[in-house]
Amino acid sequence: MASPSQVEPRQYIEILDEEFSQYLEVAQSIAKTMKRPKDKKICIKYIRKCMELDAPNIEVKAHRNEFFRYFLRMLQSTAASQPPQYDAWFKPSAKPKESSRISSFWSHDKRTYIAAKQNPGCGTLIYLATSYDPRLGWQKFGFSSPNLTRTFTVNSFGIKENFLFLFS
Repeated sequence: MASPSQVEPRQYIEILDEEFSQYLEVAQSIAKTMKRPKDKKICIKYIRKCMELDAPNIEVKAHRNEFFRYFLRMLQSTAASQPPQYDAWFKPSAKPKESSRISSFWSHDKRTYIAAKQNPGCGTLIYLATSYDPRLGWQKFGFSSPNLTRTFTVNSFGIKENFLFLFS
């Protein structure tokens, strides 16, 4: 590609616009091959954002094209790493998911409670609560309590709670 010093500004803008339209065609053809709906949505979002950057400024157009070249490399990488049968791998099943089992443990002095629940396809939730005074009675509600707000209200009486999300 010619540099701005070798070409008139108007011609350089035309060159940048032509280059962008070629990049756009490539990006749209790659977007059609995307199997994952979220990837397709992200791809279309960035194509639209770049199309909106149609300022008459040479620098804006040059930066737009530079970003779009990088974007095309990312699209090609994403398209190449997709599973061949996306629907078979990731299509949500018609039957409801089984509820996962909760593993929990109380310390011998009833001051510490830890529980873990695995959510298939989402990750693992780990809950840890400690109390200075086990006589508060907060342990009777536990991890799967329908009234978790009661567990939170007890905080003002000396309970520390920590949530840790582990994503798979």
